[in-house]
Amino acid sequence: MTASPRQPLTVASLPKFRTAAFRHILKTELKPGGTAADLGAGHLWFSIMANHYGLKVTAVDARSERLPPAEQWQGVTFVESDIRDFPLDGFDYVFVLGLLYHLTFEDQVTLFHRALTARVLVLDTQVHVPELIREEPEPWEIDIRPYGDGYFGVDYPERDTAQASWGNPISVWLTEPSLIRLARDCGYRTVEPVGPIYPTMWGGRRFYVLRP
Repeated sequence: MTASPRQPLTVASLPKFRTAAFRHILKTELKPGGTAADLGAGHLWFSIMANHYGLKVTAVDARSERLPPAEQWQGVTFVESDIRDFPLDGFDYVFVLGLLYHLTFEDQVTLFHRALTARVLVLDTQVHVPELIREEPEPWEIDIRPYGDGYFGVDYPERDTAQASWGNPISVWLTEPSLIRLARDCGYRTVEPVGPIYPTMWGGRRFYVLRP
């Protein structure tokens, strides 16, 4: 699967690219009429897009301060909950968009296993690409270290913002090979990248479609 941009990607173009990549996945990988859980939904933008496409969406987030006005997300069900406590049974699709890299390694493993009940897991996550780092938040240590059974990445100290993790001060950003291997080791038959790795201020990011 490809979703290549027509122009070179820049940090400033990321919102448009993320929107285009997700819309591409909706149209090519998901079927209208299905149910979806959008975990760490934040501003609900992707929940609203999926609902307009024809999915019955439940948006889940531990915070509610980023919610847009209610009239903008009619048709979306919002649940204020720690995503680690929210049951995923019964959903056709699970969206993990901008969330995975705000979790500990152990919670990433658990989430991958819990989402195996869905037909498709749509993932958009930061991956550790040292050569793309433009800004190093203090006191971030970017030395790669091992996790679990030979996976590699870096510890990331979370900031005190509405987009930060919930309940864990340190998160893990895996390298892409380790992320793909972890997903497959957790039971996903296919882990398909969508488009290129795109640059952020702190490395790289990419969409993936995972199928059990």
